[in-house]
Amino acid sequence: MKYIFLLFIVAASSKLYAENKSPAFIKGKKIASELQMVLGKNLLAAIQSKGTVGAIAFCNERAYPITNATAKKEVVFLKRATDKPRNPKNLADQSEAAVISKYKRQLERNISLNPILKEVDEGFEFYSPILTNAMCLQCHGSPKKEISDGVLAKLQTLYPKDQAMGYSINQLRGVFSVRWKKKSSVD
Repeated sequence: MKYIFLLFIVAASSKLYAENKSPAFIKGKKIASELQMVLGKNLLAAIQSKGTVGAIAFCNERAYPITNATAKKEVVFLKRATDKPRNPKNLADQSEAAVISKYKRQLERNISLNPILKEVDEGFEFYSPILTNAMCLQCHGSPKKEISDGVLAKLQTLYPKDQAMGYSINQLRGVFSVRWKKKSSVD
């Protein structure tokens, strides 16, 4: 399990480094990568110490505080967004949904997914893809196949309107969405 996760980080990291060298792109990439690493490391530790059922509590209780702490430290708006949310707070807004749609079309055509930086009137929007791996399928795969009965029961208790199942490896789960105002010192 540990090796699968490390492989995911290496594979995902290679997709995060596009050729854009602008300070805004570098800032967005750094923040999205940092959040992915911190969440992934903590999730892996929770799975190893408490099992998959026990690790669901980490996602339910700690993912938002970790995301919010990173956003506060970096002075940005930061969110994991998806078109198939487990938690309604993660539902993609119109701009995020458009990026998710674009990424899905690229995956269908076997085109590599690279982060996207958009300059908008008031600032910047940065999006980085979140792809599934084998570890993700323990909670985001198919019930009775990758998702055990115990995990399914816990998910149904915590997330009665869950839409985040049925994924397979290397599917788009969503995006890291990072937004900030232009007055930031690195822009």
